[in-house]
Amino acid sequence: MKKEYVWVIVIEDIFGGYGLRSTGKTLKQARAALWSVYCERSPIWNNQTTPESKSYKELTDSWGVWESKYEIGKGYFGGEIDDDIAKATGKETKP
Repeated sequence: MKKEYVWVIVIEDIFGGYGLRSTGKTLKQARAALWSVYCERSPIWNNQTTPESKSYKELTDSWGVWESKYEIGKGYFGGEIDDDIAKATGKETKP
């Protein structure tokens, strides 16, 4: 049986601690989903016409991000993840 995975991306501290979360079957899809919700919420939250950050990299460099890959149907303890590529960058935040 082929293993299936989901990527989960979390930025906890943004927007007064409300945070942002996204999922995707691929890292690219999860990043696009996070960027989409950020672009939707940022102008409203900051009372501006455009998002505060101009790129995904700028956003994650400013706030930190967890990009984690999980196998569907598998349990995890603590900070376990399924891929060495999945890593925290920037600030130390946890999903």
